[in-house]
Amino acid sequence: MNPQPTQSACPSCRQPAWVNPGYPVPCPRCGTQIFAAQPQTYAPPQAAQPQAWAPQQAWPPPQGAQSSPQAAQPQAWGTQQAAQPQAWGTPQAAQPQGWAPQQAASPSPAPSPQAAPPAQPKVSIKVGGFSVPIGAATARSPLKIVGIAVLAAAIGIAGFFVKSKFTTKKGTVSYASLGADASKPLADDLYQAPGKDAQKWKRDAMFWSLNFHAVRMDGTIDLGKPAVVEYVSPGNSASSSKKTRSDSLRRYTANDKGLATSSWGWNEPVKDLRPHGTPKCTIKQLLAKLSAEGVVKTPTVRVMFDPKFADFYAWTLYIDGAPKPLSFSWENCAPIK
Repeated sequence: MNPQPTQSACPSCRQPAWVNPGYPVPCPRCGTQIFAAQPQTYAPPQAAQPQAWAPQQAWPPPQGAQSSPQAAQPQAWGTQQAAQPQAWGTPQAAQPQGWAPQQAASPSPAPSPQAAPPAQPKVSIKVGGFSVPIGAATARSPLKIVGIAVLAAAIGIAGFFVKSKFTTKKGTVSYASLGADASKPLADDLYQAPGKDAQKWKRDAMFWSLNFHAVRMDGTIDLGKPAVVEYVSPGNSASSSKKTRSDSLRRYTANDKGLATSSWGWNEPVKDLRPHGTPKCTIKQLLAKLSAEGVVKTPTVRVMFDPKFADFYAWTLYIDGAPKPLSFSWENCAPIK
């Protein structure tokens, strides 16, 4: 895999330039050698795995001591059976003295209740995540079983397709929740849209940087190329705790479902971070101007803003055929030389 170029700044005049790791290039402004910049972000440490707990073994009884009697096993609790009532029949009449006993009429035997037919066993099959109950008659029919299995499998496949098509993965913010167009999101909307979600992450979160590799001349982003937005927490960035700083940056990476989130941090405390101003020259306005002037002749350009590589607020564009990246002011879209 070829090493990816990184943007570095000239140590003498701070002129930004793209440098491959291990291959320094001369500064286009002053000629000083520029080396690839080392990444400053810090990946959050992995949480320690908790150790499993095992119960302690009981102490063995002393020698010579009689073993304790076994504890009485608790009886299972259930509904007490009601006492069975005795069968009721015709009482025999009292026999008067001096008279011949009359033979009491024997009661006719009560008809014995007919035994209820045995319940038909129920059988269920589970195919494609669905449990389908079938009766005994159906269970004895191979053709019906095959038909139900095929139907359940079709329903399972359809449900999986719908779920994967219209739901987002955990840790991904959907375009619908951001109010952004999922088909052709505007670059100006996409970097501002995560603001509310970022403030749920950290109350002091603010926009930090963006890197859109393919922005069309109408200001929309081609999601087939990388598109990244970062928000920063000034409070966490200034903390002396490395663990706190490990969650200082919240990165949003665009994909076809939404913006996937990840956490990053600084190796050293970064203080005095302040919110950026609102650009008067939007990305859409700048690209329309450059396209009309013939400066940009390609379908898309790369647009970037990163305070680490800029001494001023400007959009940095990487245009095919240009000897170096071009910067344009946030204030009036004027080129900065």
